[in-house]
This record gives sequence, C-alpha cells and structure tokens, in this order.
Amino acid sequence: MNHFNMGHYITVTSLIAPIFFCSALFLAMKSMVYYSLIKYVSLMFKLVVKRIRLLDSSISIGGGSRLEHAVDDVIRAHYLALRCAQLLEELISLILLAQFLGCVIVWCLLLFYITLNVSGVGAMTTLILCEIVAFEMLAFSYFGSELTEISESLAHEIYSFRWYDAPMTVRKKVLLMSVRAQQIVGITALRFYYVSIEQFGQAVQTTYSFYLVMKKLFE
Repeated sequence: MNHFNMGHYITVTSLIAPIFFCSALFLAMKSMVYYSLIKYVSLMFKLVVKRIRLLDSSISIGGGSRLEHAVDDVIRAHYLALRCAQLLEELISLILLAQFLGCVIVWCLLLFYITLNVSGVGAMTTLILCEIVAFEMLAFSYFGSELTEISESLAHEIYSFRWYDAPMTVRKKVLLMSVRAQQIVGITALRFYYVSIEQFGQAVQTTYSFYLVMKKLFE
C-alpha cells in the first residue's frame, strides 16, 4: 500500500487503531490490578497497626480476658496480612524482575534512539513511550515503598504497646508477634532486591550509565 495515498493511510489507521486501543486497555487493566493488590496488602497491615493501638484501652477497661481475646485477634490479623504479602510476592516477583530488566533495556535504547533522532515525530513518540514506561515502574516502586514502611511501623507499634502491664500469657504472645514483625515485608524482583523508590532511582542511574556506554561505542 502507498503510504502517501490518503485512502490507504486511513485504511491502515482504521485497522491498527483498535489493536492499539485494546493493547493500551490491557496494559492499564493489568497495572491497576497489580497496584490494587499491593494497596490491599498495605491496608491489611494498616488495620493491624490500628488494632494494636486499641490494645491499651483493653488493658484499662476489660482486664486480662478481654485483652487476651483482643491480642489473639491482632495475631490472627497479622498472620493473615503476612500470608497475603507472601502470596503477593509469589504472584508478581518474577513479573517485576522481568519488568525492571525490560525497562532498563527499553529506557537505554529509547534514549539512544532520541539521541540519533533529535527532531521529528519519531523522537516525540519515543519520548512519550519512555515516560509511560517510567511512570508504570515509578508506581510499582511507590506502592512497594509504602508496603515496606507500613510493615516496619508495625514493630514500633507493638513495642509502644503497654505490654508490661499485661498478664504473662499476653506478654508471651506479644513477644512472639514482635519477633515476627521484625522481618521485612515488601515486594521483590524475584528476591534480588525490594522494589522501592530508592531502587527506582538506582535503575534510572543504571540506565543512564548504559546509555553513556552505548553512546561512546557508536560515536
């Protein structure tokens, strides 16, 4: 087909446009599902933190039996949150590793392409694609950092609880929960590193380093 012919151009565009639209819709839905899952696990840890803050009132009002039941509920909620975080890790860790490696390669190639084609529609399209990929990975890093920060605050909340005024049985349960809360909770790229804002910054630096090497090789 002749791409200088307006009729041919309209025909090709009408055939390609639905494919582009479906691809963009699938990408958006996939990202929203993953973001929602990470946010859901973060909210589960937030709920555990809220319940721990209410334990002090159980000491003052209900005594030992009420406090023990409240602590048991917190332990169950904490275990459920840890289990959900583990399932989330098993679900998306391999995907995140492939995504991060792919993004570093794509960013590097896109920057190199923009260098060779400083002006023109192709450079602008490439720049938009680079921004979309960067935003997607930044969102993963943001929600991953939020999950890690909330899980780390859990150990502080347990320590702030007036466990020393509780009966011995409650102290033992709180101690076990405190030990369990020391482990780092987050999403990893196949356990190579935790996905966070700091790692996103390092990925950007790595991309720029690779880009400089490629630029030197092809000058």
